[in-house]
Amino acid sequence: MRKHAQPPINLRHEMPGDVYMIPDKHWGIQTNADDHPGICITYDEEKKTVFLFKGTSNSSHKYSDSCTIVSPTLKNGLDKITIFPHFPKVIRVHKVVLYYPERHIGRLEHDVFENMQYAFFMKQAMQDSKEKKCSRT
Repeated sequence: MRKHAQPPINLRHEMPGDVYMIPDKHWGIQTNADDHPGICITYDEEKKTVFLFKGTSNSSHKYSDSCTIVSPTLKNGLDKITIFPHFPKVIRVHKVVLYYPERHIGRLEHDVFENMQYAFFMKQAMQDSKEKKCSRT
């Protein structure tokens, strides 16, 4: 009988807050770069999906209220100031698990991650509220 390998990380508790270099093909984009940083915001155990914010360079994004600017640190592994717009990309968890450990570059500082996760959940709550209003009419 074939044994299934266990993921090298605890998906629910360790993955949120992790920073990965995600190949552009998994972001669904084509750029001059091979990959872009992604921050795991949350893991949906039921759907087996991960919500990530894609990082972009300081020069390629216009500032808005719906983004977080992250400075590089030894802990997060980023090599330059990176902007993370609050527009989540959903990627199947089995793809993200394959990135570990080779493409895992670090972990966000706790306070920065909490702010990003709060923005994500507030945006989700607002979308849910709008959908409920539309379904009542």
